[in-house]
Amino acid sequence: MARKSGTSRPGFLVVLSFSLMVLLIAMVVSLSTGSAGYKPLDVLRVLLGREGGPARSIVWGIRLPRTLLSVLVGAALGISGVLVQTATRNPLAEPYLLGISSGALVATGLAILTLPAGLAFSTWITLTVSFAGGLAAFLVVLLLARLAGGSPTSLILAGIAVSSFLSGTTILLSLLVQSKLGSFIIWLLGSFLTATMDQVKLILPVVAGVTAASLALAGRLDLLLMGDEVAVQGGVDPERMRRTAVALAALATAVSVGVAGVIGFVGLVVPHMSRFLAGIGHRRTLVLSAVLGGALLCMADAASRAAGRILLLGELPVGAVTALIGAPFFAFLLVRFGRRSQW
Repeated sequence: MARKSGTSRPGFLVVLSFSLMVLLIAMVVSLSTGSAGYKPLDVLRVLLGREGGPARSIVWGIRLPRTLLSVLVGAALGISGVLVQTATRNPLAEPYLLGISSGALVATGLAILTLPAGLAFSTWITLTVSFAGGLAAFLVVLLLARLAGGSPTSLILAGIAVSSFLSGTTILLSLLVQSKLGSFIIWLLGSFLTATMDQVKLILPVVAGVTAASLALAGRLDLLLMGDEVAVQGGVDPERMRRTAVALAALATAVSVGVAGVIGFVGLVVPHMSRFLAGIGHRRTLVLSAVLGGALLCMADAASRAAGRILLLGELPVGAVTALIGAPFFAFLLVRFGRRSQW
């Protein structure tokens, strides 16, 4: 099981303060990155109302919503990763393995295909459809896992089966929505290109609610991570706790897909980073995962814009950037700390 926190690990307040500083730097870099180059001091003057004109329109109208949305989505995915890995007791698990994002994506594609454009691309409709699709996929995964015995491993295997089926459906949908393929690609590859302040206002209470609920369950999640027998001795119903944790992850992930599409590896890597820095206690891990997830995705979004300009491609899909960052980093973590895993 878990190894105890060593005395060499920095204090949590030090780690959290450093992480918040990284998040702030990432947000400043994001606000400064774009086709119209602005220095950080220029951005600060705009935010303080000391500079107007085109700079104010660009920073407040385009870059700030995008930056805030990337932070919120990153926080949601980071927390979702913690919840899923704890529920399955599998350090390689992430929300996308449970079919949640695939279900949300398929539902979004069906909405684009069948609804009028004015409705299909409404923020409310997109979020509602995305959540419904993600929840439906999650319920199917739960049913299959129960039929297979209900173990954490069966939950992962059921998620892989449902995700594979839905991935094939996604390919079919991409062929059917030829006239709207450009819009669907945004969700397929992950992007904050269409970010608006309305989206920020809509998902903010969801992310805050999932975070608050997860922190309220932190003690029970600690027991669940130690095994079903320990959880039962501590007065926790493992199966119910497992369903609750994954349901919260499903909500956060589905909403994230609804506003930004499929963005992988954040929910896989960030929880490992948090546990390495702060230990396995869920109160600390959840808070740190929210901060680091926001910072990572915010930096990835800025990198997608910068790399796109250099390559003369406009901007790269942020999902591709997180994969390029996350895959080798996770491989490094797996090799470097695998035998000293906190699991």
